[in-house]
Amino acid sequence: MEEAFGRLSRESLPDNDCRPFVFVNACGSSRVNPNQVCSLPKLFLQQLRSRGYIGTETTMADEVAAEFSYQFYDRLLHGHKLGESLHDTRWHLVRKYRNPLGILYTRYANPELCVNDPLESSIQTSQPTYAENEETKAE
Repeated sequence: MEEAFGRLSRESLPDNDCRPFVFVNACGSSRVNPNQVCSLPKLFLQQLRSRGYIGTETTMADEVAAEFSYQFYDRLLHGHKLGESLHDTRWHLVRKYRNPLGILYTRYANPELCVNDPLESSIQTSQPTYAENEETKAE
């Protein structure tokens, strides 16, 4: 992985105003092993100069990951700051589903990051929730 991305020159990367924020919602995507040369956070933050990075520390159930990313992006795209969106999404999982797995999402970014032109209306009703998916499985 590092070898493939290592060929990119600093000149080919976006300037500071256009750098992306990266959310890798995959099992163990924030895991950093000191015995390995490369990790996804290091790749995106240091080598590709991303503005920030979020990933998980361990294996995550698909339903939890889907609910987490949906709730996180809903908050972020509607004007909440990155740190607040992450915090509120973690508590959403705890309060609504009694599920603490949101603490396994790790942020490598300034918590004050926000979307410049947030959406005006909420889209929270258009996505099936984690609980609805669990009810379907139980039937």
